Amino acid sequence: MAFISAARINVAAIQLSVTPLNGTAESITITDSLDGRSAVKSFLGQKGNDASSIYVSNHPNGLQNVSAWTVSTAKFSSSNTKSISPRSIVYPSDDTLTIGKEWEFELKSGQPITFHKFVGIASTDKFSNAQLIASQASRNATNDGWDVLLAEHTAIWNQRMERKVVDYRNPATGNLPINDTLAEVDQINAAVSRYMILQTLLGEDGSNLNDNGIGVGEITADPYGGMTFWDMDMDFPRYSSD
Repeated sequence: MAFISAARINVAAIQLSVTPLNGTAESITITDSLDGRSAVKSFLGQKGNDASSIYVSNHPNGLQNVSAWTVSTAKFSSSNTKSISPRSIVYPSDDTLTIGKEWEFELKSGQPITFHKFVGIASTDKFSNAQLIASQASRNATNDGWDVLLAEHTAIWNQRMERKVVDYRNPATGNLPINDTLAEVDQINAAVSRYMILQTLLGEDGSNLNDNGIGVGEITADPYGGMTFWDMDMDFPRYSSD
């Protein structure tokens, strides 16, 4: 399971659980990696690792003065494992922006291990000390733990997706009309459309993180490499004045 936190703008979290089921101990390898192939139209700033985290920074092509920092911290939950010291890796790709760390474990049959990955991210176009912000976001998320992050994230989405906002049910019965395929489709579309918009766009919260508008690729694409579409200042003068 993975999610980008709705409560913490600089945090994403991943959970993976593994349980051997064949009656014998199993040797497994768990890898935490930041795959540089996802960082298109950019070049390496710095990368490295310490006792608890891996990190990488990159610059958009042609913008040496802008840096994005990504920091990942891994955490394991199990009392029934024998771990080998972590080692640095560069695969799954040899891209200059790729960095990772892996661990080997001996697991007892039926005894699970849970892996958590807490990622902090920030860029200097919105955060003056992006490296510190990303590192603190990852560290604080790791300290608070998966359950806390998931609970606060879920609470925000429950509020955003209030039933009355996206509901085609009969208010008296709480049910959709029987055998009404169109109503079912409308209900699905209403919920999915609202979710897709809200999970992609930031609301007006005074944070100044949502002042770049929507690019030509619309909500889910980035063909302009993060740049603003050329005529947005004329179509949406309010944003160009910010």
